[in-house]
Amino acid sequence: MEQTSSQQTSGTNLSFNVEKYPLVDITRKFNAPVERVWQAWTTPQMMKEWWGPENYSCPEAKMDVRKGGQAILAMKGPDGKIQYSSGTYEEVIPQKKFVITDQFSDENGKFMSPKEAGMPGEDWPDTMRYTVEFKKIGDNESEIHIVHEGIPKSMHDDCVAGWSSSIDKLQNLVEQH
Repeated sequence: MEQTSSQQTSGTNLSFNVEKYPLVDITRKFNAPVERVWQAWTTPQMMKEWWGPENYSCPEAKMDVRKGGQAILAMKGPDGKIQYSSGTYEEVIPQKKFVITDQFSDENGKFMSPKEAGMPGEDWPDTMRYTVEFKKIGDNESEIHIVHEGIPKSMHDDCVAGWSSSIDKLQNLVEQH
């Protein structure tokens, strides 16, 4: 029996075979209020401070965080190459959750196939999706839960490592007093 991951939102109805596209599933606790963690995900200036794994920077972040709004994010690698991704917010519940599609793009948000974007492997879907849930644990303690759907099995571990490294940077940012 084929297992699939699908999330019903009022946006794109994406469905992925989890054998071929295992979920990237990450949970992290922070010693920071949920409001600050939400702000780091939804404010372009803060996003630029942490988006991308270690040794990567985010030179551009454009975000219209509302249902139907668009995001365009850039990651600049240590080799100087800039890779863009864009997406549409399918669901936004402030300080609780957002769901956004994820695709490779140019700097204007125009779709690029994964192959055109230089991604290794042949199994990339044109559009992926990630969900970030925010949980208030206490006045100065919170948690996020990220689920990224559509990552090819061959790239799963690299994606987990990339997200984990990015979240380390996020944690350093939001826990500064």
